[in-house]
Amino acid sequence: MNRIFYVRDERGERMLNDADLPLTLGGADVASLVLPDFPADRLAAYLALADGHVYLQPADQGTAVYHNHERLENSIWLKSGDLIEIDQALLRWNVRGDQVIAEIVR
Repeated sequence: MNRIFYVRDERGERMLNDADLPLTLGGADVASLVLPDFPADRLAAYLALADGHVYLQPADQGTAVYHNHERLENSIWLKSGDLIEIDQALLRWNVRGDQVIAEIVR
């Protein structure tokens, strides 16, 4: 399956596909998806593909990453409607057929 990913952050909207994964979440200097007010040189998490599914994995234990309001210690598969909270940022993950929308809303 080759999905289309629409990613939205402070840089605007971009269209990607499976080959563009993994994506990094973090500061503006090092991340694919920029978290607002996050240190520019730090990574917080990864969005990667395995067995045709996308999973979320914290970059390290130093940054609290929450998936649907529960702190992550390891990776987790993502499904439509999931919320990812990192620091002051909130990322919404929505799947609509072959389209995925990953949007940082704060």
